[in-house]
Amino acid sequence: MKKFVFKLEKILNYRRQIVKEKKMAVLEANRVVREKEELLESARNEKLELLKKRNEEARAKLNVRLLQNFSSFFSVLDRKIDYYKKEIDRANEELEKCKIEYIKAVQEERVLEKIKEKDKLNYDYELKKEEEKLIDSIVSFSNKEN
Repeated sequence: MKKFVFKLEKILNYRRQIVKEKKMAVLEANRVVREKEELLESARNEKLELLKKRNEEARAKLNVRLLQNFSSFFSVLDRKIDYYKKEIDRANEELEKCKIEYIKAVQEERVLEKIKEKDKLNYDYELKKEEEKLIDSIVSFSNKEN
């Protein structure tokens, strides 16, 4: 009997490749989220440092011009923080989309794997039946000779 050949092997290999690509997309989206979160944390730390500096300057001397500059810096940092929050939200949405696509790709791959397993079991069953038939014919042939 012929060697087992899964008819959908090329499709299964293609699905495996898709799973790898989707996994890489999830990893990349995860990296982007972490990067954006680090930028947000950096902006928050920058704002805290500026706040400390403003408080120190305010204790030392009360200069209206200096306080206006601090206020402008705070305004810029607040906009920066808001921007990073929106970027994180977008990146998280992209991450979720990538995860859903990855899960779907894995499910499609598993379906083909199950079909392959079932085909292999059927192949093994048919092979065993054929072997038994061959053994029966040998036994019957040897019985006829006796």
